[in-house]
Amino acid sequence: MTKTCSLYLDFILYGCPYTLRMKNARSTFQREDGSVPEAPTKPAVGSKLRRYEFSKDQVYLGEVLDNTAHGHGVLHCRDCVFGGFWEHGMERIGSYLWPSGVQYHGTWEKGYRQGTGVEKHAFYHYKGEWVKDCKQGYGVLGGEVGGRYEGTWHNNLRDGYGMEVYKDGGFYVGQFNKGTREGHGVRVFNPNAKLRDAFTNERVSESSAEVPSAADLEGKHGVQIFEEFPENDKTEIFRGHWKEDKRNGPGIERTAFGETYEGNFKENLRHGHGILLTAEGVLYYGRWKKGKLLRSTRTLIRASYKSSLLAREACSSAHRKTWLALSRAHGARRFASWADLAHREAYKHSALAEEKEKETRIVIDSGMVPSINIVAQNKPGGGM
Repeated sequence: MTKTCSLYLDFILYGCPYTLRMKNARSTFQREDGSVPEAPTKPAVGSKLRRYEFSKDQVYLGEVLDNTAHGHGVLHCRDCVFGGFWEHGMERIGSYLWPSGVQYHGTWEKGYRQGTGVEKHAFYHYKGEWVKDCKQGYGVLGGEVGGRYEGTWHNNLRDGYGMEVYKDGGFYVGQFNKGTREGHGVRVFNPNAKLRDAFTNERVSESSAEVPSAADLEGKHGVQIFEEFPENDKTEIFRGHWKEDKRNGPGIERTAFGETYEGNFKENLRHGHGILLTAEGVLYYGRWKKGKLLRSTRTLIRASYKSSLLAREACSSAHRKTWLALSRAHGARRFASWADLAHREAYKHSALAEEKEKETRIVIDSGMVPSINIVAQNKPGGGM
């Protein structure tokens, strides 16, 4: 296990060949290299300070041009607050705050989070690409409680290739589909890790432990993705096929006791024909059911050998997919760094917007600028 971990760490440290594709993700506010312009210190040309009230729940204070938000300003809504830079009534870059405490700092396009940005929750954060309010493209998900995902996303879910590093020190590198590990991949377990509940820190039975899904991210416990329950606390390394977050199909398993199994799996357990080599060098050809060896006879050698060949093919495929997954993880880290840049610039724009809000309140209180009511369909940021 030590050599395998070292191998993957070398991949991570020295990188892998990859191609960064912006696809449809880049906001027009961004430069070609993914960076964003620095916050301007001068007011927008021709803009004026105004307070627009669309309803009791929607009030904008800041710079305005031709009756639309243009420049820096703050929009207060019943369920959110946005402060940042506006362009012809649309948000371009800034900070969005929700009553739940969720924050977004980054770029926008046509009323949607688009480009690169950082979304912060109470226990985890996402840094990376956005397309029409969805995490899509390259991105990194990390949390306060430990654990990390680096790879590709589609429609707010882990999808494509990536790498998950778990709180206990284990990791998975390979394919994902709609938020779950699915396809070929390599899973390295920490045999010394205890099987614990993510929230109570109490020992739980192996039968009650479930692998969390990405759907839990927006659920009651948004950090469940960061706690990995070992599917089998005896397993050290598994290379092979996955389906619905579990080992399903052909693969090769090596245990902490020195056993090597080549064969078929079903829902994380040995199931079907396979070959088992014990630490003492004893070879078993047989058929397994739900993790238990049913029969081991000479008549099963041919079927077991065939399953072993399929397992080796799956293992080889898992290694190939690992290279792709590590390259995507490398790309995700690059986009995460761009998201950090967008975050910093969004914070600057947000600070400038707050200054313009204060200036607007001062001129309104002095009677120099009237408060204007505008019909809702003309409100700034109509795409929100």
